[in-house]
Amino acid sequence: MNHETNIETKNNEQVVVEQSLAELTQSMEAMRNNPDIQHLIEDLARDIDYKLPEDAFTSEEEFMKAAQATFDFRKGRSREELEHISLSPETIEALDRVIDDLDMKHNTEPTQKDFDVAFIPGAAGLVPAKRLDYLVELMEQGKVDTGVIVMIGCERPITMTPNAQGQNEIDRAGAAGYNTSGEMAKTEFDLMRNTAAAKFDIVDEDWKTIEGTDIDIPEDFHRDFRVAYATTKDGKTICTVSAPMLSEDRYYPDGNPRKRANTADGYIMTAELLSDYFDHLPAGATPQALTVTDAVFNRFQGADAIGSLAPEGIESETVGFTREHAGLSDWPGGATYYLQETLSSLKSIVKARDELTKHTTTSL
Repeated sequence: MNHETNIETKNNEQVVVEQSLAELTQSMEAMRNNPDIQHLIEDLARDIDYKLPEDAFTSEEEFMKAAQATFDFRKGRSREELEHISLSPETIEALDRVIDDLDMKHNTEPTQKDFDVAFIPGAAGLVPAKRLDYLVELMEQGKVDTGVIVMIGCERPITMTPNAQGQNEIDRAGAAGYNTSGEMAKTEFDLMRNTAAAKFDIVDEDWKTIEGTDIDIPEDFHRDFRVAYATTKDGKTICTVSAPMLSEDRYYPDGNPRKRANTADGYIMTAELLSDYFDHLPAGATPQALTVTDAVFNRFQGADAIGSLAPEGIESETVGFTREHAGLSDWPGGATYYLQETLSSLKSIVKARDELTKHTTTSL
C-alpha cells in the first residue's frame, strides 16, 4: 500500500470503531434501563433471598453488581452443568419478557444481504452444524450473499465423557465426528472442518492446510495456529481457523492465563488473513462481516464480534436461530440457562465497549 492508502485505511478503522462504540454504548444503556431486566433482578433477589441495595439501578457499576449477584448460577461450572432452579411465577413471567426483549427465542435475520465474510463460531457436538445450516438456509433464501465462510475452531480436545443421555461429543456430532477418511476428530478445529466438509461435500484431499507458530506471542501462551481452506462446488472459499492468542485478553476472570485461543482470537486472525482481500474492495467500501450463532448467544457473541473486528475496520452483524428452528430440545438448565446468558450479554457488551474506548483514546 502507498502512504495515502494507509491513511485512508486508518481513518476507516477509526470511523468503524467510533460507530461500533456508539452502538455498544447505546445497547448497554438500553439494557441497563430496561424495566423488564430491572424487574427480573428484583424478583430474583427475592427468590434467592439476596438483599438488593437501594441504589442498585442508579449507576452501571451498581447495576452490574446486582446482575452478577442474581443472574450467575454457573459459579465456575460449564454451561452444560447448569441445573434447573425453582423460580416464583412472577420471576418466570419477568424472565419470559426479558427473553422476548433480547430475541433469545426468536430467529433473527441480517439487515442487509451482502457480506464479505461469514463466521461460524466454534462449539461442541452438533451445534456447529446447526449454525452452518442456518447460514446456508439464509443464503438459499437470498437473504445472505458471501464468498467466504470461516469456521472458528481451537485446539480444545474433543470431550469423550458421556453426557446425561450417554453420548460423548463424537456421538453428538454425527457426520462431523469423522473426516472423509474415517479418522475421528480430536479437537474442535477438526470438528469445525469436518462440519464444513459434510455440508459442502469436501473430501480430505481438497483441504489445504497451513500450520505455524506466532513467535511474537509470549511463550507462556498459546502460539500455534492452523488454517485449513478449500473451495466449494459453487466457488465459495470455506476456511477453518485455529488461532494463536492474538488478543491482549489472555487471562480468565480469576486471573489465571487462558489455556487456548478463543473466538476473539479467531476473528482477529481471519481479519489478518483476509487483509489483502479487503484491500481489493471498491474504494471507500467497508468490509462487512456476519456471524451466525444460536439465538440465546446472539447478544453476547455479537458484542464479541464487534469488539474484535471493529479495530480491524470491519463492520459486524450477528444473527441467531432458535433451538426449535434447529429441531433441538431446549437448553439444559432451562430458565437458568437464559438467566446466565443474559448476564453473559451484559458483560460482553461492557467488555467490548471498554476495549473500543481504549482504541478511540489511543487514536486521538
